[in-house]
Amino acid sequence: MRTHSLLSDVMGRMYRVPGAKMGKVSAKLHARIEAWPTDYHIKRLIQWHWFLKSVTHGVDFLSAGDVVENEAKYGHLKSGFLQIADCGNGDRVFVRESDFSVWYWDHESATDWDAVEPKARIVVYPSLDLLMIAVASLAFVPCDSCSAREYAQLMKVPRIK
Repeated sequence: MRTHSLLSDVMGRMYRVPGAKMGKVSAKLHARIEAWPTDYHIKRLIQWHWFLKSVTHGVDFLSAGDVVENEAKYGHLKSGFLQIADCGNGDRVFVRESDFSVWYWDHESATDWDAVEPKARIVVYPSLDLLMIAVASLAFVPCDSCSAREYAQLMKVPRIK
């Protein structure tokens, strides 16, 4: 589910999260994001509302600059995903651009580390808002794909294809 006002409101309330700094990116980063092959919703999220420096809460959320660098390196948006975080064990966290669902990528199931293969990913949050609300309220966030899979089962997260 894509939301826009709620997500920007939640991201603006990250003041409780230690080390979190939100805001608009530099003009140079803004221009690089504008060139992405996606609609404006995901662009504005990273340009205006994302972390300006990395933050750890369960996972290591990438700064806006790191999101841009990873996208330049891997080009995951071509397959409909944008990496937003890393896990300490090598797993990754992605947001799917079509619906803003949050997916954990399992490095042990992957055969191509540069691709977001369907067999290596699991939906954990049906909406990015839910993940960001957990971060903003200092609630639990799974730290890798194994705990994310169990969390999704426990929370009865519906399977999304």
